Amino acid sequence: MKKNLNLSVLLAILMLAGCKKEVPQQSLSDDLTSVPMAKGGGSGGDGTVYLTVTVHNEGTEIQNDEKNPGVYTHGSERVDARILADGHFFFQSNTADTKLPLRWLQFANPGNYPYAMNGKRNYTMRTNSTTPLQSMQSGDWQEVGFTVRGIDSRGAVDWVLLYRNGVESASTVTDKARVTKNADGSWTIEPANLTLPPANAGLYNADGNGNATGTGSYHAVPFKLTLQAK
Repeated sequence: MKKNLNLSVLLAILMLAGCKKEVPQQSLSDDLTSVPMAKGGGSGGDGTVYLTVTVHNEGTEIQNDEKNPGVYTHGSERVDARILADGHFFFQSNTADTKLPLRWLQFANPGNYPYAMNGKRNYTMRTNSTTPLQSMQSGDWQEVGFTVRGIDSRGAVDWVLLYRNGVESASTVTDKARVTKNADGSWTIEPANLTLPPANAGLYNADGNGNATGTGSYHAVPFKLTLQAK
């Protein structure tokens, strides 16, 4: 009797296991539209602000891919564009480094650089600010560090472009970027033009951690971004 009861329990467990449906996992790297959004203002509950970013082409060196027209939207086409909870702006053009990009950046004069600037699998941009961008008031501006990285098809950082107002050598100083709060939910980022030539940036090889290494070269690299909260 006991043996028959144990056998019945075992059969019931096997039947339940066979009926269990496997739910596929969705990767945020493929579809950022599944990132939770707070109601109103496109802000997350932790203070994150989700953005549309316009990369301007007129008079600039870092340019858009001439799609949409030059507007990159967080959660669309594998674009990640946010003001993070810590107050820094962060952008990447392709959240899936192993896949061909749907959006990218490009440099107007790629032959001026010692590295292949165009055709990267992913491009990232990030500010290093003192005041959180969310805390700025309309009309305020601040000078910030700004970093651009080009990532190759292996997912490795190929080069690092730095605006950090640093004395890189006896005769070379890199510029900073300037963030201006235009209105509620709107910011502009462009070179602060503190140096001669203006928009001077240091271009470096990257180490295994994606940080600048070696002796850099210096280039005038103007750019202009407009950030708009979703």
